[in-house]
Order: sequence, then structure tokens, then C-alpha cells
Amino acid sequence: MNNVSTDIYSHLLIRLRNWVLLLQSIFFVTAKSLDMIDSTQLLLGGSFLILAFVANQVIFIIRRVRISLLYNFILDASILIYVLFVSGGYQNPLVIIFLAHFLAAPIFLATKELFIYLGFCFLGLGLLSNSNFILSYPSFTFLTAFEVSVFMAALATVTFSYWFVKKMKGLEHSNSIFKSFATRVERYRSLGLLASGVCHEIGTPLNTISMRVERLHKKISGDEDLLVLERNVNKCVDALKKLNLQVHNEDEKFYREKLELNTFLREFSRSHEGFVFFKDVDKEIFVNVPQLLLVNSLNDVVNNSKEAQATFLKMIIAEELGMINLIIEDNGSGFLKEILGDFGIPFLTSKPNGTGLGLYHLNNLMLMIGGSLTISNNKEGGAKHVLKLPRYTKNESYNNR
Repeated sequence: MNNVSTDIYSHLLIRLRNWVLLLQSIFFVTAKSLDMIDSTQLLLGGSFLILAFVANQVIFIIRRVRISLLYNFILDASILIYVLFVSGGYQNPLVIIFLAHFLAAPIFLATKELFIYLGFCFLGLGLLSNSNFILSYPSFTFLTAFEVSVFMAALATVTFSYWFVKKMKGLEHSNSIFKSFATRVERYRSLGLLASGVCHEIGTPLNTISMRVERLHKKISGDEDLLVLERNVNKCVDALKKLNLQVHNEDEKFYREKLELNTFLREFSRSHEGFVFFKDVDKEIFVNVPQLLLVNSLNDVVNNSKEAQATFLKMIIAEELGMINLIIEDNGSGFLKEILGDFGIPFLTSKPNGTGLGLYHLNNLMLMIGGSLTISNNKEGGAKHVLKLPRYTKNESYNNR
């Protein structure tokens, strides 16, 4: 069992031990009130339970001290053996609770640890057979105290076993989800390495083409087709540089660009003519955001809107102190509740073939440039994105113009 599972189960056992110690304390008090045990037994059992509770709290607080599952199980068995020993040994019908340990141990312990633990438990059972302490059984009208104790022991065992196994299954399910998430993250990292390789492989011939075009431009000046070719080759080279910068940026700090938002959104809406609508404001607005990444994220928003059966998407600019709000609304089916609460989690998607990375990338982009992203559903229907973009300031350095 891996370290993550071991730590989770250990903390669960430590918490569960608090309840067990409390129930054992109640048993001792109840048994003394019914004269089933004497004052010496109450003192020995009660003081031990108090010490065990304090030690358990110290273990729980000092989480940096890792205690293996084997030691946790041995500690639980030791407490139970001691409590049973001073309260009658085999005379105590609550000895049946020991079965819970024999049921749980094979599920969570490795083979070697399991044999060590089972050997310890059998030694404990042997010790209980030699207990000199007596447990008395006063008679009741309908049932004897022994019969009541057997019933209570069986009920406690069934309840504990059901709760424990159910809790463990829940933790196993969470652990499987974590493993699946880790696998996806590793796959995503591999895609980053692949993107780096693509940048290198495409970049080399593209640079050669760029140099050849530049030489042709010197020989044939003013040719319109050559100018268009040169302009587009330069755009490709620039895009690859920016993509490569993101792949190799270990500090997770985005490069900075001075971007005129009106011009950018006007061109973006034209590329999605008939679906994306944008109304210019009457002045230039400069923001600090990498253009390539913003284009990719907005394209994801457009594609998501179309998949949500939207027939249009509108973009509005709203200014506030130090920031520019880009409000994006559509008339589609909107966001599901689970997406609204956890859109910052990668691979979370409601679509069968979705990657769950669109909103994750957009949210990361906003955070890295000092902005923010909020999403919601309009009352009249449709999804709403609000992107807070930082304004361009002259005293900041940028990677291009």
C-alpha cells in the first residue's frame, strides 16, 4: 500500500480511536454502577484510558511523525487487550469485538505485517484466558447481564465493521480518483514535452524559410505576394517563440505584451463572423496579456458556447480602477453546477470527449497576469465569463513592442 494511502488510513484510525476510547470509558463507568467491576478495576481501566486518549491526541497533532498501519493496529489491539484483561478477560462478552481486528487486518496489511499482527493478537487472547479479574453479572427481570452484554458486543462489532469497511471503500475510491488524476497530469506534462519538440522541429525549417524570404525580399523589392509571405512567416516564428517560452518557463511567469484590446477583439470577432459580436469603445485600451494565449483561450470559450447550442456570443468591455473587464455572454445552455464550483480543477468536464482543460487554462492565464476569472449563468439563460485584465502601465517591461 502506498504512502498516500497509509497516511490517510493512519489518520482515520487515530480519529476512530478517540471514539473507541470514549465508548470504553462509558463501559467502565456503567459496569461500576452495576457492580460488575470493583473500584480497583475502574481505577486501572479508567487511568489507562485517559493516558491512551492523551497519547492519541499527541500522535494526531504531530502529523509529521508517521506511524505505520501495523503499529496503529497493534496499538488498538493493545488497548482492547488491556481493557478486557482488567474487566474479566474471557468472562467479558465484549471479547467478540476482537473479531473486528481479525477482519480488518488482512484488508490493509501486507503478508509479513499480517502474520506479525495475528501472532500478537493470539498472544493477547492467551493473556486474556489468564486474567485474575472478575466480571460479575447481576440478573435483570427479562435478561441476564451476560445476555445483554453479548447483544451489545455483537451490535458494536457489526456497527464498527460496517462503518469501517464503508469508510475504507470511500478512501479507496478517492485514492483511485487521485491515481487517475496523477496519470492525467503526467500525460499533460508529456504533451508539454511533445510541444517543446514540435517547436524545435518546426522552428528550424521555419527560420530557414524566414532567412530565404528576407534574401528574396532584397532581390525583389515591392512584390506583394512576397510581403504577405514574409509577414505570415514572421507571425509563425513569433508564435513558436511564445509557445516555447511557455513550455520551458519553470517560474510559471507569463511573458508580457502590450495589447490594444479594441483592435484585438475586433479582429477576433471577424474571425468568428456571424457568431461573435463585439462593439468598440471610443478610445484605445491597452492591457497586459499574452496575445497568443488569450486567442487560444477565447477560441475555447467560443467552441464551448457552440457545443452548448448557443447561436451568438457577445463581448463587452467595462473599465474599472487598474483593471479592464472583458464580459463574455452567450445564449446557450450555460454551466453545470459542478463546473461552476470547481472550474479551476484540471480535467473537470461535463462533455464525453472533453479534456477539461479549457477553463483551467483560462483561469491560470488570468491568475498569472494578475487578473481573475469568474463564471456564472445568466438568469435569462446562457453562460457568462468575466475576465479581469490588468491595464498596461509604462513602467513595466514587455517582451515585444
